[in-house]
Parts: sequence; structure tokens; C-alpha cells
Amino acid sequence: MRSGDGISTSRRKDRHHGKRLLSTASAMALATIISATSVSDAFGVECMTGVHLDDASINTLHSPNIGQVVTGVGTSSSTAVTGPLVTIPPAVPVIGGVTGLVGVAIFGVTYTPVTSAEFVNSVTPTNNPNGVFATGVETVDVITSVTPDFSGATSGGDTDTACGTNATATGGNASAFGHTANANGAGATALGATAQAIGDGATAVGFGSEASGENSVAIGQSTAGGDSDIAIGNGNDTGTGGGNTAVGSDITVTGANNTVLGVGHTVDGDSNFVAGDPNIVVGSFNNVTGNDNLVVGIANQVDGNFNGVLGIGNQASGNINIVAGLANQASGNINIVSGAFNQSTGNVNLVIGEANQNTGNFNAVVGTGNQNTGNLNII
Repeated sequence: MRSGDGISTSRRKDRHHGKRLLSTASAMALATIISATSVSDAFGVECMTGVHLDDASINTLHSPNIGQVVTGVGTSSSTAVTGPLVTIPPAVPVIGGVTGLVGVAIFGVTYTPVTSAEFVNSVTPTNNPNGVFATGVETVDVITSVTPDFSGATSGGDTDTACGTNATATGGNASAFGHTANANGAGATALGATAQAIGDGATAVGFGSEASGENSVAIGQSTAGGDSDIAIGNGNDTGTGGGNTAVGSDITVTGANNTVLGVGHTVDGDSNFVAGDPNIVVGSFNNVTGNDNLVVGIANQVDGNFNGVLGIGNQASGNINIVAGLANQASGNINIVSGAFNQSTGNVNLVIGEANQNTGNFNAVVGTGNQNTGNLNII
């Protein structure tokens, strides 16, 4: 075996190993720049939209040609770009060909922000009669700097995190992720384009979401305006009363401690439960399940569709009933019950007065204390 062949094989292996180290160094540099102190301590984390890598070429020794001899190498250098850089140090020694050069260049990186740095950009072999075999030259790219591309986000304190174009986190322990996302409240989280977490402890998730009450949650294009409000879906607005929950779409709530589920409801009052499709409820402590009902008053209960209930403590179970007054009950369809303490079970009945009882269909009961059982009766 010729001595030149042995050197050739060894240095080829070293050269490939060096290139793999370059790839590893790229990953190391990216990870380091995120946690480096190049971001001012006066601010929190402001996420990057990308990373620019600057590189330079280093000419390295490779497998020798028989008959060509060198004594060593000459080097030249140039100045890297300004800004927060991850650079190789100046004066990189060449030891053992590729392994020495590339190994020192990679593991000698400096992770300190600098304004400029020199790096080796060429290695030139020099002829020598001492019998040391060398080669020509080969170009290897080496990372000379890693420059973060910040997104224009603004974080107000060193515990805030903002990521996204014009995202803002200023509340302390606040986080904003997304285009123009805003987390102003202490411990608030805004996730999604234009998401607004304004109240302390508020969470806004999704495009157009807004959580302005303390410890409120808005998910979707909805607004949770009161303390401890929850708004999930599209077009919901829980008002500013506090303790309201709206899940669905196009729900409007005014008051406090209401739970509203479904589509298109309008609720004005306190402690109401409403579920279904468009219902209008005005008052407090009403319980409404169904579609297209109108309920005005206190502690009324409705289970059905197209009912109108006005008063206190009334109950309507069925469809297309009108119940007005105090503590009346209508069970069935197309009934009119008005007064106080009346009860009607059946369909197409008219009961007006006080303490009347009706069971049957197509009856009319008017007065006080009447009782009717059957159909087609007038009392």
C-alpha cells in the first residue's frame, strides 16, 4: 500500500464526518439562539418567524497527489455581518486535515452576541521539500452567524411571551401567539389571529376571540365580557354581568349567572337556563328548553316550541301554548291559560280565571275553582 493511499482514505472519512458535524452544528446554533441572551433582559420572549444563516467557505486539505509536497497552510480571514451572531472564533488551527479544521470550527463556536467577528475563509497549501504529502484544496461551507428574524412582537415584561406579527403580551406572565394577538391581562393567554385576552387570567382562543373579564374564556369568534364568563362558538356575547356561559352561535346574554346553549338566543336577566334554538328570555330563574319560545318573568318553566309565557312560576309543556299569570300550568298543545293557579291538560283549551282545573280537549273554562274532565265543554 502506498503511503499516499492511506492518507487519502483517512482524510476522506474525516471529511464526510466533518460535513455531518456541520449539520449538527446548524441544529445546535438554532436551539442556542432561541435561549441566548441576545434578546434584551428588559423584555420577555419575542418569537422568531425565521432564522437567517450566514456562511463562508473554508478550503480544506483532501487526499494527496503523489509527488506533491507542502509544509503547512496559509490562512486569510474576513469580517462577519453585524448583529447577534453565532460565529466561529478567529485563528482556527488546522490539525490533521479536515478533522482538525472542521472539528475546531464547529465545537469552538461562540454563543455570545457580538457586533462583528473574523472567520477563516480560505486555506492555501504551500509546497515544501520535506516530504509531507498534501493535496489540492476542497471547499467546505461553515456557518459563521445565525441571525434571528424577529416578528415585530412586543412583550412588556420579562415573564411575558409574544409570538406573531404585531402580537402583544404586556400583562405579566401573559402569552400572545398569532397575528395581532393581544394578552394584556396578568396571566392572560391569547392564541390565534386577533385574539384578545384583556382580563386578568383570561383565555382567548381562535380568530376574533375576546376574553375581557377576569378568568373569562372565549373560544371561537365570541366575546366573554364578564368575570368568569365562558363563550364558546361563533357570534356569542356574554355581556359583562359575570358568571355567564354561552355555547353555540349568535347568542346574546345580558345579566349574570346564565347558562345558554344553542343558536340565536337572547337572554336578559339572571340565573336563567336556556337550551335550544332561538328563544327570547327576559327575567330571572327561568328554565327554557325548546325552540322559538318567548318567556318573560320569574321562575317560569317551558319545555316545548313556540310557547309564550308571561308571569311568575308558570309552566308550559308542549307546543304553541300561551300561559300568563301566576303559577299556571299548561300541558299539551295550542292552549291558552291565564290567571292564577289554573291547570290544563290536553289540546286546544281555553282556561281563564283562578284555581280552575281542566283535563281534555277543545274545552273552555272560565271563572274560579271550576273542574272539567272531557272534551268540547264550556264551563
